[in-house]
Amino acid sequence: MTQKDLPDSGVTFVMAEDGKMLLAVCEPVAAMTPIDKEQVNQILASQGFADLFIFAEALDKLVKQYNAGSGFTLVVGERRDGAFALDIDADLMQAHLTMTPACGGQPVSADRIYAALQEQGITFGILDDTIEASVAKGYTRNKLIAEGTRPTAGDDAQFISLLREVKNSRLHCDDMATVDYRNFGDLITVKPGDPLMRRLPASDGKPGTTILGCPVAAPRGNDLQYSPLISGTVRHKDDPDLLVAAISGQPFLLPHGVTVEPVITIKDVDLATGNLDVDGSLTITGDVKPGMRVKATADIVIQGMVEAGHVEAGGDVEIRGAIIGQGEPRIGTEGLNPAAAMIRAAGSVKALFVENARITSGADIIIREFVMKSELNAGNSILVGESESSKGRIINSVCRAAAKIEAITIGSRSDTGTVLEAGADPAVQEKFTMAKQTMHGKQREFEEACKALQYFRDTPSSVTAVELQEKELAVSRLQTEIQELTGQLKRLKRRFDLFGSAEIKATRQIYSGVRIRIGEKTLLLDNDMEGATFYLGENGITF
Repeated sequence: MTQKDLPDSGVTFVMAEDGKMLLAVCEPVAAMTPIDKEQVNQILASQGFADLFIFAEALDKLVKQYNAGSGFTLVVGERRDGAFALDIDADLMQAHLTMTPACGGQPVSADRIYAALQEQGITFGILDDTIEASVAKGYTRNKLIAEGTRPTAGDDAQFISLLREVKNSRLHCDDMATVDYRNFGDLITVKPGDPLMRRLPASDGKPGTTILGCPVAAPRGNDLQYSPLISGTVRHKDDPDLLVAAISGQPFLLPHGVTVEPVITIKDVDLATGNLDVDGSLTITGDVKPGMRVKATADIVIQGMVEAGHVEAGGDVEIRGAIIGQGEPRIGTEGLNPAAAMIRAAGSVKALFVENARITSGADIIIREFVMKSELNAGNSILVGESESSKGRIINSVCRAAAKIEAITIGSRSDTGTVLEAGADPAVQEKFTMAKQTMHGKQREFEEACKALQYFRDTPSSVTAVELQEKELAVSRLQTEIQELTGQLKRLKRRFDLFGSAEIKATRQIYSGVRIRIGEKTLLLDNDMEGATFYLGENGITF
């Protein structure tokens, strides 16, 4: 039995016969000096018992009983061996080790840990270096010591486009997730047999292994097929994963395939051809003659000019010549002139120059030389002229763009009709103007109907009851229509979308008399200016 004393205290520390428990035995002596727990801990450390597991509650009891002068025998600690536990994940892919240190006893050995792993059947992915480091440290908590290999799913089938890329392509996506390669001046066309897309079949996955050494199957990738929405294409007879064109036309990419829309090519649109309404893209190698109408669901390319014709496209419009109408686009302040040239495109519009025409674009309007006596409306920007060129003038025209209007020169010395508006969607403004015109007409009808009704009521002998009732119903109907139009105007006004960065720019010069509007602010220039850019500031239009 090992024995250590607290000097002059009457307390003896001894190890029990089993070598595990530490006892404190106190026999009262004369002149006992009070002690505290810190002193007892210091003496335990100096006597070599600090590495045992000491019971804090027992030390508190020892100090209390000793200072009370009573004799006692207490168990104050024990010798503990190191311990460990394994935590195995339910999917048998990982095992973690938690280890508590030894307190005067035997530490955990690597052999014990390996034996426990073997007992659990863990043979794969054992991290030997981690186990050795944990044993050397003597303790650890939730340390990963074995890890299996998880299966890797195979790749889904892939669709590789074989179409050439368009220079400076700007992809447009519609609500049906259709992606097309339509771009000004560089349309992609294909002919029967041209390769369009290759399908790479799904691949097998890579199987995994659990920490028990058991294989884990890997899922194969999703073997997607070509979309059922594609048209104008066919599978290659010798290679079913290769999609080729079945017709001549313009290709459009879908998420899982390619659609080819036919491209119709003709020389001129005149009385011999009649008006055109085609599904797909259209190329006109000559001109659109006066009074003729051309419509296509996709892009329209006109290599000549448009002479007082009407052109409408579901995509972009490129006119390599001029757009010239017969008379200004509006008659008076309200009605449209049918003899003026009219271009409408969901995408962008590009032309050499414009005179006596009305152009509406969902994106950009790009004119190389000049715009005269015309009306332009763009969903994004209007650009007139090219850099480093002396051409590019807007004269006696109305131009509206949501984001930006830029020209080399704007107005002229005798021009008082040029109006430039930016910062709001022209399509909404157009609807607002039409609704306002309709409202004025209904209000005039209502006033006349009210006067007639009042006359009928003042002279009841001059009308029948049926006529009076009909007039009352007409007044009520007009009243309802005016209320509906009032609500529509309010809704449209709220939709005026002011672009915070909207601007109007004259690269070289802008003349007095030009009226500029950005958002709800208007500025009438009373002086000529050079190289000015106008934008909306805190206090209105600034430059």
